[in-house]
Amino acid sequence: MTSSGEVCLSRVYFRCVACGDGGFAADLRLGIHSRYSVEAERLVCLAAASWSNDVSSDRLEEFSGLKIGDTAIREISQRRGAAMNAWQNSSPEACREFRSSDGEVEFTTDGTSVNTTEGWRETKLAIFSKRELGEAATAEEWATRTLPVPKVRVAFAAIEANDRFGSRWSQWCRRLGILDTDFPMRSSRARRESHRAAGRDDRPESFLRG
Repeated sequence: MTSSGEVCLSRVYFRCVACGDGGFAADLRLGIHSRYSVEAERLVCLAAASWSNDVSSDRLEEFSGLKIGDTAIREISQRRGAAMNAWQNSSPEACREFRSSDGEVEFTTDGTSVNTTEGWRETKLAIFSKRELGEAATAEEWATRTLPVPKVRVAFAAIEANDRFGSRWSQWCRRLGILDTDFPMRSSRARRESHRAAGRDDRPESFLRG
């Protein structure tokens, strides 16, 4: 299955008589790693990030003519999500653009309840961003002034306890090359979330201040 629809391929299957392993030797050259192409899986993940699996299946068929069941959508999105999470938490490339960009560092965090197999739990989100300084404004103008758009953002989320999620902040500061942790936190909710999570000594100093 490709992003343009279903394509039928015929190729030779080779099997080693010594060890018994086998495979389609042409798959590597053709870039075939599963039943679905990379671009098809990209569309699946885009749909799954917006709708439930069954609705995603309907939308993909309506928009692109792709007939992919909700079970396959769940498997693809979970597999790709796990791979993306591993890449984000280990690859230097995930931090390279942030480290090289100019601008002032900002931190935003929030949470919302999601329904899981273990009942309703809180999922937490945090965002480090960089933006150029805006024009000077009085306190009365803060709510109406227009700030420059952030140049770069790095976001991460998890369903876990406050102290565990809070410990990720200092880890990301180190990875992103943020040495001065006395930066603005966006919104009063962000400040409340930071205070709730600040229960361990490995948080940056600015996170531990009331």
